[in-house]
Amino acid sequence: MRVELSSFVEGDLDTIADYIAQDNPTRAVSFLHEIRAQMLAVGQNPLLYQLRPEIGEGARMATGDSRAVCDPVSHDGERPSGSNA
Repeated sequence: MRVELSSFVEGDLDTIADYIAQDNPTRAVSFLHEIRAQMLAVGQNPLLYQLRPEIGEGARMATGDSRAVCDPVSHDGERPSGSNA
């Protein structure tokens, strides 16, 4: 399954990375790589991840350390039409 990030998500990730970079620029870069890897993992095997209907129809969540990554997918493993994530 192809994973696309909305401009809203990209902006949030940039804001988070900028905040981390104030103290540790190297960690900011590695953090972004880790988050993107988690998003890709959900896209590659969406049905392995927990459903989170309170976030959106078909939304799934991957967790790591103290963060969560959510991604909407349909019952057949495809992203629903109109999804912004």
